[in-house]
Parts: sequence; structure tokens; C-alpha cells
Amino acid sequence: MLDHCRRQKALGRHGVETVLLYPMDALATDQAGRVGDCLAQPELAQVTAGLHIGDKPDTDFRRVMTRREEMRRSPPDVLITNYKMLDLLLQRAEDRPLREGAGPAYVVLDEFHTCDGVQDTDVAMLLRRPASAVGASKPERPLGSICPVATSATLGEGGGDGSGVLGVAEQVFGVPFGPDSVIGEERLSADDFVGCQDPSRSPERSRGVSGALVPARPLTL
Repeated sequence: MLDHCRRQKALGRHGVETVLLYPMDALATDQAGRVGDCLAQPELAQVTAGLHIGDKPDTDFRRVMTRREEMRRSPPDVLITNYKMLDLLLQRAEDRPLREGAGPAYVVLDEFHTCDGVQDTDVAMLLRRPASAVGASKPERPLGSICPVATSATLGEGGGDGSGVLGVAEQVFGVPFGPDSVIGEERLSADDFVGCQDPSRSPERSRGVSGALVPARPLTL
């Protein structure tokens, strides 16, 4: 995503290219620090990020804007926010500069396991609004050309084929996901991790499906 922002900036394009969504301010603020560290790399010197949450964060980030006036004057390539603030950004007249040049290629829902019940529906409708506003929404792809991504450290951690996770993702994003859309991980038990001294030994691994979801047919950007 950062590389996509870098390439768009090199083409002279400006505006929000990626939206990172969190269920609460504290998580968004924590991620802002990590994004700022990534942007410290020389090859990403032209990429900008902004943290737009309910209250001005106590921490000042070297490469992440936190003042709303600054973000309205110069919209960031990466917008880090939460559900409530995104809802307000899509309505408030003073935030129009952030909307007008926006053409996000990616939207990322972190802590995806928090999307359940009523909030699941609210988030699904919230994500559809930007594409609908510019006429890009279609019945078969309500998010338009936006590439949806979801991450979770706990959803689907019981193993299995990930079909339950895919079902939730399809409801929220409104697009089909194939089995290969789940990026999982392999885990060692504590005994295997500590006791595995013999390189010829192949300990049993349990597969998890927590991780990121990507579309069955990723967009070519």
C-alpha cells in the first residue's frame, strides 16, 4: 500500500490513497507510530500520512500529521482513523477538501474480529458510501475499485479452512473471497519451540487462519 502511494505521488497525483480503519482511538494512534517509522525510509520520503481521531493525540509523530487543519490543506496519502470519524469526514463541510481529491485504492479494517452484530452492518454500510457518492458502486462490487483488506490476530484462530472468516468478510465488503484469500500462519507449540534442537526433526504444526484477507482477484493497480 505504501508503495502504491509512492508510485501515485511520483505521477503527480494527490489525495487519500489508503484508509486504515480502527475501532478505537488508541489502536489508531498506536498504528500511526508504526506507519511513521515506515515513512522514515528515504524511498518513501514523499508519502504522507495523517491521524484523524476524536481527540488530538498526546504524541507528535515525525511523519504523521495530527492537526485537522493541516490535513485539510494537504490531504495525506494514508489516512488513519476510526469508524466514527470516517462517518463524520463523509458529512462535514469543513472536511470537503479531504473528500474531493480522495480516490482510495485500499481500505484496511484492522481488528476485524470487532465487526460483529449491529456493528458489522454499520461498518458495511459505511464502507459503501464513498464508492456510491462518486457513482463507482455496482451491485457485484459495492466498494467500486477499492481493494478491501481485513486483519485480525484472533478471528479464526481455532483453525479449519477459514470459511467462517470468509463468510464474514463477504458480508462486510460485499465481494466474494476465494479460499486462498486467507493469509494465515504456522505455529509451534511451546514444547516444540523450546525442545526442537535436532534439525532433522520436523515438529507437527497447527495451522491458524488469523491474518489478512485479500480479494480472490486482487486489483491490478
